Amino acid sequence: MLARGGILLKMSRALFALCCLFLTFAAWAQEVPVEVPLKPPRPSGVRPPPNLLPCPGCDCRGNGCFMPNCGCGGRVDDRVCAELLDYTQHVLHRTFDGRLDLKHPVKVKAVSPQHLSELGGGEVYGLYDDDKSLMYVSNGVTKTDALGIVAHEFGHAWQYQHHPDPDATSQLFCEGFAEWVAYQVLTRAGNFGQASIIRRNGDPTYGDGYRWFATLEKEHGVQALLDVAVRWTDINFEK
Repeated sequence: MLARGGILLKMSRALFALCCLFLTFAAWAQEVPVEVPLKPPRPSGVRPPPNLLPCPGCDCRGNGCFMPNCGCGGRVDDRVCAELLDYTQHVLHRTFDGRLDLKHPVKVKAVSPQHLSELGGGEVYGLYDDDKSLMYVSNGVTKTDALGIVAHEFGHAWQYQHHPDPDATSQLFCEGFAEWVAYQVLTRAGNFGQASIIRRNGDPTYGDGYRWFATLEKEHGVQALLDVAVRWTDINFEK
């Protein structure tokens, strides 16, 4: 009688342990949150940008490699700029469901820094001419850096085509929006180094302007941000 009771007691304990294990697993499966990835996923169908991957065996790490198809140190030309513009439009279209599409196409041209300065841009790496629907990119920058420049100038092009009076917008307002657009493209291309420069930029025009739009997006959403981008003319910081 005692032996049989001992066996039943052991069986009961084993059954109880199995039940506890099952309940623990069920609770873990339902209540433990899935880890959120730190890097934003690329939209479906979006591949890494063209001509930006290092060539096989390259160890220059962006310090002067000029292999034809290497993106780490090669300089840009018209063909590369056109590819980056296509990539920028593709990323923004798929990410924002067409809300950042242009009303009419623009072209891009790689020019010397001296030519950019003559065009009125001063010491800049990119410039957008709305009269010609043409963006200029310095041919003195690397392919990796050019993506952010093209995306930034695309932001200007979009705002010129959608804002009723883009020439009335303040520099802080228009540059901040263009930097926000560039940040969207760079993060989805996986270029987190360049995106981090935008996010941490201490410049009172570019950096503060970007952070104002980023805060607007966080607090009110993308659609509210785009509504502001095509209606307002300036940014008013709260004192």
